[in-house]
Amino acid sequence: MPEVRIGVAQLAVTSIVEQNLANILSWMQRAHALGIQILCLPEYCLNPRFEHWTDLTVAIQQIQAACRRY
Repeated sequence: MPEVRIGVAQLAVTSIVEQNLANILSWMQRAHALGIQILCLPEYCLNPRFEHWTDLTVAIQQIQAACRRY
């Protein structure tokens, strides 16, 4: 049975989507360098502000591109 490496990222989440995105992408890059195949991130780590709807389409597309790259 093939081995699957799973990692968990604990990161400081802010109310600034761009900063959270940069942290997520950085963790993805580090995980890839360590051979991690599945990276678990905190729930709502991209935009924790429930009271303020934000269009996350571009940020999600960047995360999707990083998933394909790594």
